Amino acid sequence: GTAEGLERIQDLGIGAMTFPAATDSATDLALLLADFHEAELIVQVGDSLDLDDIFAAKEHATPAAMLTRLKAGNRLVDSSAIINLYTVRTGGSMAWLWAVLGVLVALAVIVLVVGLGGDGTFANNLIDTWNNIALTFQGWF
Repeated sequence: GTAEGLERIQDLGIGAMTFPAATDSATDLALLLADFHEAELIVQVGDSLDLDDIFAAKEHATPAAMLTRLKAGNRLVDSSAIINLYTVRTGGSMAWLWAVLGVLVALAVIVLVVGLGGDGTFANNLIDTWNNIALTFQGWF
């Protein structure tokens, strides 16, 4: 029910509310508050906490911290997982191969559309289209 700096916040005229908790960890309190308000996703930024940290007795690693994370359940995600999820991996030379394949497929589709689009045979339609393009370019210059 008490908090450091509560008097200063009240002097500034900002509304603040305290609630009793069994832990002094601000991270645990924030996780419990987000869980209480049924947040769909909680991303934890900073040091992650696992069983090794609790048994090694790090500074803020307590059994209460682990219980808090269990309460949040699968909605709690470490920030490194989000970074890995949105990191684009470059394929190196494979990217160039996919680009060349895309260009070749596009050219094949254009040839098929042009060849099958006219009144004559496939070869005559391609020749007529090529001649029309050449005449258009000659007209520009």
